[in-house]
Amino acid sequence: MWMAGMAYGYVKGMLLVMAGVSVGVSLPYFVGSVFHARIQRLLEKYPKEASILRLAGEGNWFHQFRTVTLIRISPLPYIMFNYAAWATNVRYTPYLMGTWVGMLPEVFIALYRYRFEHPTSFINA
Repeated sequence: MWMAGMAYGYVKGMLLVMAGVSVGVSLPYFVGSVFHARIQRLLEKYPKEASILRLAGEGNWFHQFRTVTLIRISPLPYIMFNYAAWATNVRYTPYLMGTWVGMLPEVFIALYRYRFEHPTSFINA
């Protein structure tokens, strides 16, 4: 994220990072579809740990969006959620939108922090 901020400035860096986030979370989502049965078995083996992941797939579009956003903001290891989202029946649109909204603060803080540590690099941005 810092490299995007250094090379492209604040706004372009934010757009570049969010595009990378989109690709980075979409690939595991679709790879998870290949391992759907295996992930289901793993979730059944650990029902207590998988309860929040199962919660993400329940409800309507807004409920799924809100749950994915909260998972992205929380300190949970959401990298595993990228692969397990397919198994929890989260649809792609609320998954992607919730990811954008949930990861936007992290990207914003990373780029903004760099801006104040290196203020001269953003003069021409």
